[in-house]
Amino acid sequence: CTLESVCGDFILESPEECDDGNLTSNDGCDTLCTHEIYDITHGQERHSGSVPEGEEDRWNFTVDDTSLYFARTTGCSEGELDTILTLHSVDDQGNLGAQIASNDDVDFPIDICSRLAGTLEAGDYAWVITGYNLSAAVGYELSTRIWQDVTSGGTFQGQVAESGDALSTFV
Repeated sequence: CTLESVCGDFILESPEECDDGNLTSNDGCDTLCTHEIYDITHGQERHSGSVPEGEEDRWNFTVDDTSLYFARTTGCSEGELDTILTLHSVDDQGNLGAQIASNDDVDFPIDICSRLAGTLEAGDYAWVITGYNLSAAVGYELSTRIWQDVTSGGTFQGQVAESGDALSTFV
């Protein structure tokens, strides 16, 4: 006779990594009783905006420690709205520094909005949005997310500005 493990019974048995008593994913322990990836979300924002012809919108932010990022514009449609999204460093005086990444079209001609993803070190940064060929970008939406992967544990840096808020979400 051999005993088989039963996922979802609150009993941790080999080869299970976890058993939280259910067969629901996205709660830390998935339907196969294996650990899911955990993140600390430092920032998740959504901005709506419009950029006049020849100008740009700029959204500044600070990263406390090495973090992952994802940013996307939405609301694009051929002939009406086509965005270019760039990521820049920002110096101590608030001036735009080097361009880190840029995207014109997610999947031309199907999706002419913009999307960026990658890793950033601690520092000050800015999302910059322009219309394609500096045309107007009226009615776009920018969604951003900055987070740290804490799967392997450790110590993670952060700070809260005076009268500010901090958001830590475990997924």
